[in-house]
Amino acid sequence: MRKARWLISSLSEELLSIPRSPRIVKTSGDGLLVEFASAVDAARCAVEIQRGMADQNASVLQDKRIELRIGIHVGDIISEDNDMFGDGST
Repeated sequence: MRKARWLISSLSEELLSIPRSPRIVKTSGDGLLVEFASAVDAARCAVEIQRGMADQNASVLQDKRIELRIGIHVGDIISEDNDMFGDGST
């Protein structure tokens, strides 16, 4: 769990450095909910994260690797009290 928290922290810092920064809505345990301006921006970010993880995992034993699942949802959302609800936030 420590590695997952470190990874979330690192990803958060990287996300904030992206031009047209996405908005980190919340973190929960080993997860992030991030809002992007477009689905294309979200897909580009997901690809970059997966490429970075592949590079990082290349020299790590398989049972010690951190492997990520990234989901992209497109749809209407409602932002309320620093949270997000709706079809696009599941």
